Amino acid sequence: MFHNSVPTLGTYALKMNRVPDPCQLCGTEVDSGVHALFKCPAARGFWLASQLGLYTNALPDDPSLLLQGIMSSIQPELFPSFANHLWALWKHRCNAVHGRKAFNAAAGLSIANGYDSLTKLACNFTTQPNLQQERSQESALNNDDGMHCWIDGSFNTNNEGGWAFVLLERGSVCWYGLDCGSISSPFHGELNACRLAMKHFQQQGIQSCTIHTDCQLLANLLNGVNLFDDVPWQCFTETQQTVQDFRFLNYSIVFSPREQNVIAHNLANYARINRVVGVQLVRTCIAM
Repeated sequence: MFHNSVPTLGTYALKMNRVPDPCQLCGTEVDSGVHALFKCPAARGFWLASQLGLYTNALPDDPSLLLQGIMSSIQPELFPSFANHLWALWKHRCNAVHGRKAFNAAAGLSIANGYDSLTKLACNFTTQPNLQQERSQESALNNDDGMHCWIDGSFNTNNEGGWAFVLLERGSVCWYGLDCGSISSPFHGELNACRLAMKHFQQQGIQSCTIHTDCQLLANLLNGVNLFDDVPWQCFTETQQTVQDFRFLNYSIVFSPREQNVIAHNLANYARINRVVGVQLVRTCIAM
């Protein structure tokens, strides 16, 4: 907005040196960033109906002065909510414009309330005392003492997934497990692999283990860090549920590159392609 780069038709027209296009919602004013987010009747109704109760029609048109006016009119503890509402408004406006649907302030506020709820959850999100992040990936990889578990998930465009874990004790594979089913994203394949491994820990009485994943998002969520790096709501809540379900286990999870996760990767692909049903656990003694 400060650089006149909000992707509206009016912005495009100005950058292409032609007559600015009117707003696609109200059809009256030039479709600029300030107009789309604060001055359009749809945006004004959204802000007035929000818990912030902003009367944006009275705010200046200059982006810097406009923001200063908003920051001075709301309490500092509401700044995150303002950011959530701003993003929700833009998202709902894009859905209305590109989906050719009517703009509905209540629907936009519902999105904003969801973001606010996620903010509160994230602020209160704490990992279990026994869930400790490895200080060094290298030390975890080079340490042959104890149990190490490698997990991976496989996914295709038909929402078919496979997931697997490989459990090592002092450098030798002692167990592996795999399963398959319908999943909605690659992340869920990785999460299912993690849950499959943890269920095995529970069944075998394994109380301490280091889990290796090549999914940075899963590692971050299970360690309670970087929760706002494009984290879908469902991924957050399902990961939090996993922490609760297996809080009695003394495990740590670390991110490890894909090239170091070949066995679990191949098993996950095998489970997906061959539609392996159920969990197959085989006692082996394979040296890495």
